[in-house]
Amino acid sequence: PPSRKLHAPLLSFHQWTMGRNRKVATLASFLLVLISLWPDINIGIDPTRAVAGAADSNSTCNPHVIFTTFVCPGPACSHMRQTIEANTRHVWSSMTDVEFRVMNLTKTNSYGMPELGDMYLHAMRACPEAQTYTYLNGDIIGTRGFMDTIVAVTKTRLKEFLIVGRRTNVPWNETYDATREDFNFSAHFNSGELFTPLAEDYFCVTRNAMDWAEIPPFVIGRPGYDNWLVEQVRKKPNVTLIDATLTAQMIHQTGDGGDFAWGGVGAHDEKADINYNLRLVSKFSRNGKFPHTGGGGKTWNARWQTDLYDSPGVQGRILLRNHFTREEIK
Repeated sequence: PPSRKLHAPLLSFHQWTMGRNRKVATLASFLLVLISLWPDINIGIDPTRAVAGAADSNSTCNPHVIFTTFVCPGPACSHMRQTIEANTRHVWSSMTDVEFRVMNLTKTNSYGMPELGDMYLHAMRACPEAQTYTYLNGDIIGTRGFMDTIVAVTKTRLKEFLIVGRRTNVPWNETYDATREDFNFSAHFNSGELFTPLAEDYFCVTRNAMDWAEIPPFVIGRPGYDNWLVEQVRKKPNVTLIDATLTAQMIHQTGDGGDFAWGGVGAHDEKADINYNLRLVSKFSRNGKFPHTGGGGKTWNARWQTDLYDSPGVQGRILLRNHFTREEIK
């Protein structure tokens, strides 16, 4: 097919221009994404689920939307990353009640990194009747416990909320294949290490929890936006911040870039690129629109946390507990 013939030389041209002409490299990257969406290329991306936009609004979406971005195909796409993203796609697209989407053609900054707010707006236009919308990083996998947590929260009296939680870092291997029937999530999870409460890798929100058109144009894959979001929601009187660490087991498939990959090996080479979100935080804090103190953006700053019942006969059911007063919502 024509697209298959174009892909290899275009990828080589993109890699050649990376250190020479950023504008040309960005154009080549955009063309690579377009080619990857053509139906005659078999690279594991479903064109019907690849881009969520206003044109494909679908009232038959599943009730809980989960979306992400993938590095592959692209200059930072290693064999390890292909394995990781295939695992992510399989885990979330296999769950009932989940509408899994990969966002490709959304707004980016000058370094080619996707804007978080624009992705949420795309997801909401594509699935306007969904109950929740979750962005998660492309290397995060979980269990049904994550969805059980979301469903349990939606059944409480809380109207608007943001659910975050800590991840567990697991050094990954290309042989760890989540698509296999004998893949043992628990064994991998138990071998990992719970990461810092400063790092949030997923954000589950109700439709009106944030005004995604008004927030600063933060990009994913760069530090700063996660803590800013958590702090802003913590200060909102009509939105509940929830820490789901105790009931949502989430694995960070730690690949070539380590615990602080920031978009994958080779995806960044400039300090201005890495600190893009941090400059936005400072800018919007100075103008008074979004005051930022920097002290309230951790998962454990959440007033509410999910937990499991410990009463006889109801083990496994999820409740909400106030982190400070110990009040329970069942």
